Amino acid sequence: WPTSLHPDPIPPPSRCPQFILQLALRAQLPTDLGGLQGGALLLHAENGHAPVKRLRQMAEAFAADWASLGATPDKMCDNVFVEDVTTPDMLRGVFKYAVPRLLEAKCVRLIVIDSIAALFRAHGDEAHAER
Repeated sequence: WPTSLHPDPIPPPSRCPQFILQLALRAQLPTDLGGLQGGALLLHAENGHAPVKRLRQMAEAFAADWASLGATPDKMCDNVFVEDVTTPDMLRGVFKYAVPRLLEAKCVRLIVIDSIAALFRAHGDEAHAER
């Protein structure tokens, strides 16, 4: 596992969405530059919709930094797959059906759940938490 993806400790919760988007974008870099040379799947479980607008803004800045590698905002966004997940059952379904299909069709090397705890906190379902 490349340790150069992010050498610092995990940021405070207020900065986690940006950190997650940075990981999703950096994962696309070649391995010799600290990336995973593949796309990312972001399963968004926090309140509200996934930060797609912020992803686009960050992709524009990231693409400018890595233009020498052929990075463009569209290419960067096309390799980050975002899915809103609102219940524990939906999360299980995504992992059972959608993730295997995505892994067969695309080169996804990073899967992030933001935040798995939110699903169980919101539903207060101890039966799901035990699984």
